Amino acid sequence: MSEDDERQQSLPSDLEFFVRRLLCSARPVAIQTSANPSASDQDLQQAQLWQLAQRTTALPLGRGAFTLATIYTLLTEAFTVPKLVLAGRLPAQQNATVNLDPSIRNIQELKSWPEFHNAVAAGLRLAPLQSFHCGHGKAYLFDKVVSKYLKCLYKLIGILKVTRSSKDTKPGIQNL
Repeated sequence: MSEDDERQQSLPSDLEFFVRRLLCSARPVAIQTSANPSASDQDLQQAQLWQLAQRTTALPLGRGAFTLATIYTLLTEAFTVPKLVLAGRLPAQQNATVNLDPSIRNIQELKSWPEFHNAVAAGLRLAPLQSFHCGHGKAYLFDKVVSKYLKCLYKLIGILKVTRSSKDTKPGIQNL
């Protein structure tokens, strides 16, 4: 059974299409407003767009889990990261685009971590290499990477324990 067959059995195609569309952050989201805009509608649009922008910034986390190891590439292939668009569109006004007002909110602060998560989600799409020319397979690479990570983690835990225990001890008093 190929990987495509396994993927099709894991989710029905309609549901998979719906989830992909739901997790897309590269298109402006629809804002529902009245057909005749007024001054108060601008404030309402900005408030609604702010809420939708917060939702949009959370999409890469779900997309990373949903598309985990689904793309096989060559080492020389270019890889693109999808955009993180925080704009909205107004279907009632011929899909006019509305951007967040930078004078009301700090957009760069809102986008800093989500852009990182977006890039990580894009990287998680990459499937592990099948084999290497040096004769070692992906299991060997996985073991090497995990063991290096665990060694660093254990060292860090040891340093934190020593630091914590040195803060707990007081001069002149012995710990029992």
